[in-house]
Amino acid sequence: MDFAEKVASNMKKGLSNELRKICEIGRVLRDEGLSKTEVNYHMSIDEDFIPDVLQAYKGVKRNRN
Repeated sequence: MDFAEKVASNMKKGLSNELRKICEIGRVLRDEGLSKTEVNYHMSIDEDFIPDVLQAYKGVKRNRN
């Protein structure tokens, strides 16, 4: 499992709004203990990170209650 998949697996399940998904990615990164600089790198500079997480998130099964 690569880092993007790990982040996707730790996101809240069932999010459909892209902005909420991106905010959730930031929350997961902070919860993982990344510094502000590291979070900024993943969210702003690494062009493939967010698309990779979103793609991995689509494959995460959603809880249906």
